[in-house]
Amino acid sequence: MLLAGKILKWWWLAALVSLGGAIVLPCVGMGGPNFIDLKINKVFMDLAGINAGLEQFRQRRGDYPTDAEGLEAMTGVSMIRVSKDAWGSSYVYKRNAPGRPLVYSAGIDQVDSGGAGDDVSSRDKHYRCEDYALNCGPTASDIAAYGALLLLPLSLITGLIRGIMWLIRRARPSPAR
Repeated sequence: MLLAGKILKWWWLAALVSLGGAIVLPCVGMGGPNFIDLKINKVFMDLAGINAGLEQFRQRRGDYPTDAEGLEAMTGVSMIRVSKDAWGSSYVYKRNAPGRPLVYSAGIDQVDSGGAGDDVSSRDKHYRCEDYALNCGPTASDIAAYGALLLLPLSLITGLIRGIMWLIRRARPSPAR
């Protein structure tokens, strides 16, 4: 029975290694957190707040700010301040033909493309992988990390089954000769 205790001790070690791998490997093997993705998400949150502030401004003043007034007109009325985008540029504000506001970030290249190109305007828009690391397919390191994550529990289960089978064979009396 002492041997069974040793096998269980090693089984728990394998379980801890598998758990550690399942937690650490996705971060290390897949390039860690994606800071570009964090920046674009900050812009999406800012745009939601700015658009809510514009609606509040319209309700209080009867109309949206003019192009000349810009987003600064909301300061003190519907917002405390209008922050910069994730790349340090001011948000672009324009009113389209029917008078509806259009707010967007000039994006990572900080070139105003009128809301097109790499400009960040909404979550519905398709952004290029090269610009924002969004909509990218799996890389070789992603595939390797997922493969390793798959192998960890499989090797743990295989080792556990082999240990149990060895204990069963060991517990059987040997045939008399």
